[in-house]
Amino acid sequence: MSKQERELVVIGTLYPGIENYLNDYVASLNRQTARNFDVLLANDGLYKFNLPSLRRDIRCTVTAVGGSISSNRRQSIRHALALGYDKIIFTDCDDAFDSNRISLVNELLETTEIVVNDLDLIDEGGSLSVANYLSQRFGEAATISEQLLRNANLMGLSNTAAKARVFQDLPALHHGEAIAFDWYLWSCALHEGFQALFTSKTSTHYRVYADNIAGMPQVLDEDKIHTGIKVKCRHYRLMSDVAGEYACLHHDFEAAKLKWNDQDWREEYVSRLKATAVEVHLWWENIRTPAEVGLT
Repeated sequence: MSKQERELVVIGTLYPGIENYLNDYVASLNRQTARNFDVLLANDGLYKFNLPSLRRDIRCTVTAVGGSISSNRRQSIRHALALGYDKIIFTDCDDAFDSNRISLVNELLETTEIVVNDLDLIDEGGSLSVANYLSQRFGEAATISEQLLRNANLMGLSNTAAKARVFQDLPALHHGEAIAFDWYLWSCALHEGFQALFTSKTSTHYRVYADNIAGMPQVLDEDKIHTGIKVKCRHYRLMSDVAGEYACLHHDFEAAKLKWNDQDWREEYVSRLKATAVEVHLWWENIRTPAEVGLT
């Protein structure tokens, strides 16, 4: 695709295992009330697949990418920037979204820099589990601050959109191998002072299944907690290079990782996390430092 004639692009990533969800993903694109938007899909190793037919007014380009998850996401964003798009809407190709999502987000991006929309939780087969999950915590036009994202995340790469200028010179677009790249990306953006607003007027249908490590709600068993510690260790190490105040959090979770093999300590830590868990939680919110749950 040459330099674009439209200002708005939707980006997503294809990868092995996503084949069963592509029909729902494409159908949700075809249902959009918006017209004249483009779609850029990054293909990370998905071979011999048939992409369902898109509406005739939707232009779609599929390009091959390779490397880590962070590298692939960077390549997708850089591709959109190189083509000159003004607004980028993020999607996960195993999810779907309301028919007004693209039109509403496009309108909101006229007056704000980053938009975060609501989530409807669906199961592997697409049946609704929880409607308007994030609205249980946030009101319409609530401001999402860097402080809010310090201990948890609500900004995935399936319920966010931003003006292209947000991504100029962000550390997350240049280096860092994050486990949760979305959290790293948006934490960098908010640290730079960009404004993010929440809307409950449209939703992403967020698919929760066994292979989704960041599913919602996140189960607090030992395996998930151990994964959460690793996610936070990596995240805070990367963010420590961006802002020094993250160094203490990095230290605390590194200490928790070192103590994990102490069975008595681990069982007590898991018990205290469960006792202090937030029911309607954000991603990684219930993975707290040992000090936060009164444990040394």
